[in-house]
Amino acid sequence: MELQQLEYFRVVARTQHVTQAAEELGITQPALSRAMARLERDLGAALFDHRGRSVKLNRYGEAFLRHVERALGAIEEGRRELTDLSDRDAGVIAFGFAHALGTRVVPDLIAAFRQQHPRARFQLLQNASHIILAELEAGDVDLALVSPVPPTSERIESIELASEELFLVVPHDHRLAKRRTVRLAELRDDTFVCLRQGYGLRTLTDHFCAQAGFAPKIAFEGEEIATLRGLVAVGLGVAIIPAAGSPSESTPPQLRITEPVCRRSIGLMWEPARYQPELTQQFRHHIIASFRGETLLSDVRVMGDSETA
Repeated sequence: MELQQLEYFRVVARTQHVTQAAEELGITQPALSRAMARLERDLGAALFDHRGRSVKLNRYGEAFLRHVERALGAIEEGRRELTDLSDRDAGVIAFGFAHALGTRVVPDLIAAFRQQHPRARFQLLQNASHIILAELEAGDVDLALVSPVPPTSERIESIELASEELFLVVPHDHRLAKRRTVRLAELRDDTFVCLRQGYGLRTLTDHFCAQAGFAPKIAFEGEEIATLRGLVAVGLGVAIIPAAGSPSESTPPQLRITEPVCRRSIGLMWEPARYQPELTQQFRHHIIASFRGETLLSDVRVMGDSETA
């Protein structure tokens, strides 16, 4: 049994398609099939059920995959530790973060860190918070900055860093555009533009509207806050989003919501049991210190030891 066979097996198990796995690995489909056949002979058990060009792990394959994931993970951690020992100020940090934090927060964090660690490189993964959590548990990211902080497993440690106020954004010609504050219940008959289902900000929007006694009428769904703000600006609906970083005359009016209180938590997650190079640890400390030492967002309430989001 060879290490390469295990790496091939993991890709086939993930894709459940030999041809697709071969393309991803950069080898021919017959070569991959032969490698999997040799692995099954070495183990004395079939690992897949074959369904045409597709394959599916059987119970033997599922059991073996758990051990392969741990073994390959341990080898990768060993490689990273050796690299860390040879050069502690260089390396790649796999950093996952929610879409809503990619406009201002993440660029500021990375720019400040690279002033002290110019050789640090980043692999950035931007997605919905629940997907980032899955990538963290799979070992695809080292650190995850999310909002709101999702429920975590026993393997994942999280810390709440801040609480950010969310505002109601309306078109310029909206009946409430001249107001400074609003109760969310006043919008029960309005059309909303929101992020897609599964995104943290969408979950919060649905929750806040439910607190106000109604379900929002969704006209458009997107993946970026900037897109939502643009849809509002052309009169396609209203939205509950963070304040604009640099508002201009074209920026749609944003109103403070007095009832219910609309805020979202921002938190950092990582897996303590997984090896982290010193550079990654330094970046983790940098993130925490940045939130607690200065304001990274407009109208952010930094979380102290006794505060809750």
